[in-house]
Amino acid sequence: MTHKSKKNILVLFCGGTISMHKNEKTGALDVAHGADQFFKLEPRIVELANIDVHFIDNLDSTNMTHVQWEKIVNEIKKEYHNYDGFLITQGTNTLAYTSSAITWALLGIGKPVVLTGAQIPAEIISTDGRNNLVNALRVCTLNLGGVFVVFGSKIILGCRAKKVSESDLDAFKTFNKPDFGEIGVGLLIRDESRPGHTKELKVKNGFEDNIISITLVPGLKADFLKEMIDSGIKGMVLRGYGSGDIPYDFLPVLE
Repeated sequence: MTHKSKKNILVLFCGGTISMHKNEKTGALDVAHGADQFFKLEPRIVELANIDVHFIDNLDSTNMTHVQWEKIVNEIKKEYHNYDGFLITQGTNTLAYTSSAITWALLGIGKPVVLTGAQIPAEIISTDGRNNLVNALRVCTLNLGGVFVVFGSKIILGCRAKKVSESDLDAFKTFNKPDFGEIGVGLLIRDESRPGHTKELKVKNGFEDNIISITLVPGLKADFLKEMIDSGIKGMVLRGYGSGDIPYDFLPVLE
């Protein structure tokens, strides 16, 4: 039953560790089937908001691509006027890629879109998924506009998030800026620049998938870059040394 005094939140389910369970036969961790996993994880989340769950995909996040990003963006566009906020759950390995991609697709959005996941599977008693889910839902009910990552004790702008640990429960950090907010006894928002608003949503999707990312290492040949460019790629992200320095023999190729 919908409670009128609560916010309406749509959870977009994409799988990941937060929804994994232990295979009784093999002992391995498998992606669980069924988005009702969240209500089993913490039944009291219904006290926070009126929650609906829509299935996007059920996969290990290493298999996340622009296909799932398109589905997420299109679902938010379709349901934008029906919900006050959106929560995306997925695996942590590519969570920051997703948060950055959809930030630019939903630039200027007037409602909160929050991504979260877990380091420890949901069915393990020490899982961090329970707190992450609850805190992400809490942020979803705030008067914010933008894309955010909520994980551990941090609230991070979606385009500033980077995964920095495989074991720390604060697995993500903010790049070149203070955290947007932090989670303790309460929620502390440090940045007041993302208030919610009622302007019409403008969506800019259509992600290009023919992009290559290269990190320079000593000995990498300029000919390799030329081969990549000649192969028909649409773009290249080249990570140079220090502030962006590259070897001199790369210049003719890039010019």
